[in-house]
Amino acid sequence: MLALVVMAVVVLFIVQNRDTVRIELFALSLTAPLWFLLVVMVALDALVGFLPARRR
Repeated sequence: MLALVVMAVVVLFIVQNRDTVRIELFALSLTAPLWFLLVVMVALDALVGFLPARRR
């Protein structure tokens, strides 16, 4: 149940942040919609969270 509430909040946050942003990391510069970057970050977070559980 808590996971559904957290997921709903994440989806709502992503939907409300649709502006285009510029991200700079070292020499790399990227312009993309904020919602896309948030989806990528949530997916990476889920992947990192599942990797240790998978090794057990």
